[in-house]
Amino acid sequence: MKYVVYDGILRLTETFYIRSSNRAFRYGDGLFETIHYHKGKLLFWKDHYERLTKGMAAFSFSRMSFPTSVELEAQIIDLLVKNRVFNDGRVRLSIFRRGDGFYKPNNLSASWLIEVEPLETRGFPWHEEGLHIGLYKKLQKHYTPLSPYKTISSNASILASIFAKEARHHDALMLNGENLFIESTSSNLFWIKDRVIFTPAVSSGCVDGVMRKQIIEIAKEMNRSVVETKGATQKELLESEEIFLTNVISGIKWVLAIQNKRFYTRLTKTIHENLAKKIIS
Repeated sequence: MKYVVYDGILRLTETFYIRSSNRAFRYGDGLFETIHYHKGKLLFWKDHYERLTKGMAAFSFSRMSFPTSVELEAQIIDLLVKNRVFNDGRVRLSIFRRGDGFYKPNNLSASWLIEVEPLETRGFPWHEEGLHIGLYKKLQKHYTPLSPYKTISSNASILASIFAKEARHHDALMLNGENLFIESTSSNLFWIKDRVIFTPAVSSGCVDGVMRKQIIEIAKEMNRSVVETKGATQKELLESEEIFLTNVISGIKWVLAIQNKRFYTRLTKTIHENLAKKIIS
């Protein structure tokens, strides 16, 4: 892409740089949002901005001079137009602390960087081929006041992604401190048994996903029971009938197999159809 936006100013990508003293680089002092642009609008923008501002509070960022929801949305849309992203696009909004300092920052205010790129798909298409996913058990993700947010420091997801690639899996599920599976490398986790939908609660240590919220709302509108749990044991996953993963870029990705167990898509596909209707409306 030709342009990025840094602290509200349009910059050429090829000449833009961040100093080596930047706190995101040195300490992972920041968080980010990934947003789906579709048909001229940012999907679920209100939920993204709300999670972002809650995350900034959890990180003790000052919101002085940080743009309002309306201002930030306008900056993102303008950048998409400048980069000629007219169909679906992925937006990454990174927030990191300004100024220098060691572990103790000398400034609590936030800088922001907006990057965009086009997506090949439109909306949330149904994928005919399901995922083969693995179970990553080496590094746990514990619940903290920061775990509901997408932090710049994402070591567990990185190592789980490497594990999945080396094992030739499409993705991998990760454990929390109670040895329960709570999410994949980039998605929230849902499983279905006896027509009941289960998903780890945010208190389990998983990300408070924007798409997760939409799926729970859709399921309730369908009069389906949704049970939020502490996470799933391996036995619970292998005994379930359907498993799917969710994020705002892909929507729903259904799981075909874990180890030698195969899964169905009956209710999952219906939920997907209702998601597609929701973004149209």
